[in-house]
Amino acid sequence: MSTKDKLDQDVDYYAVLGIPSSSTEAEIKKAYRKKALEYHPDRNIDNADAVNMFVKINKANRVLTDPQLKLEFDAIIKAKLFQQQRLDGMNQKRRLLRESLEEAERNSKRPKTEQEATHKSPADIRRDAEKIKEQGGYDALHKLVQEKKLMSSKSRHIDVIAKWTKEFDVNEKSLESMFKKFGQVTSFIKIEKKRKAIVTFALGLNAQSACEHLSKENCLEVKIAPGQEIPSQTLHETSATLGADYESLTMLKFKQMAEERKLRKESA
Repeated sequence: MSTKDKLDQDVDYYAVLGIPSSSTEAEIKKAYRKKALEYHPDRNIDNADAVNMFVKINKANRVLTDPQLKLEFDAIIKAKLFQQQRLDGMNQKRRLLRESLEEAERNSKRPKTEQEATHKSPADIRRDAEKIKEQGGYDALHKLVQEKKLMSSKSRHIDVIAKWTKEFDVNEKSLESMFKKFGQVTSFIKIEKKRKAIVTFALGLNAQSACEHLSKENCLEVKIAPGQEIPSQTLHETSATLGADYESLTMLKFKQMAEERKLRKESA
């Protein structure tokens, strides 16, 4: 009988002995003695299952303690493992393909109204516009679009460059506070050596207002940074919105400067 005939490829001899395939010869023998003692016919009288198990245990011991048989059996185990891994990979691909097909089928069954809402053709858009116009909503729609454009132009951040002479004795905190009176300042950078500051306003109309009012000071020059411009409509709104408050802002500024001079004299 050949070596190959002695092996039963449907039986995992390592599992029969309850040990891993990496077990040493000593571990195999130890596991065999333990199992043989447990299923020995003398301890399991009239137990056919125990007798069959005892036969398998002895067969497993002979295979795993014979170098040639063990080598062939290990090769069988590795081949089965590779085949199982390959099968698992194929099953995974089949599962993903099945899920993809099911998703495509669900998408195809969605209501047409949902598809039309997300993928409208130019002709559909023109028909919708005509329908709005017929219902008297065209003017309101046009007004809404114009308001959105105006808000977009107002919301652009505008940089303002401020320069002053030596006579204009001012610290960073008071200078920043002076600009904040005209609106939200998102950034303030003071360059001490050049007597210069870069102020970023959140709204263009606030930046323009600061330029118009603060540039009237003899020691201070304020202008919009090069390369930036404010829409003409925004400029018109600037004078209408903030022009009336110039007097109060100027009074507050002078009051602040007077308080700073008083503090400097007291500290001196």
